Amino acid sequence: MIQAKHFGSPKIQECMDDIRRQWQQLEDLATFRKQNLQDTQTFFQFQGDADELKAWLTKYLIKPLNYKTKSKAKLNIKTKT
Repeated sequence: MIQAKHFGSPKIQECMDDIRRQWQQLEDLATFRKQNLQDTQTFFQFQGDADELKAWLTKYLIKPLNYKTKSKAKLNIKTKT
């Protein structure tokens, strides 16, 4: 209709431009939300890893290590389990 120089061409073109603008805004919002979800997932993965580390530290390092033994192998055994 626009190419045929229809009398409503300006209004049609205006509506098409508005739809394109709204579509671009929708795509931008989707990209933003996707990034936000990825960032949130990364944060919660980090938080879970930190909680696991804290639990391990609390369980295994609460008792003092015996440093009388200078054998690296024996110290490694004491800190592993």
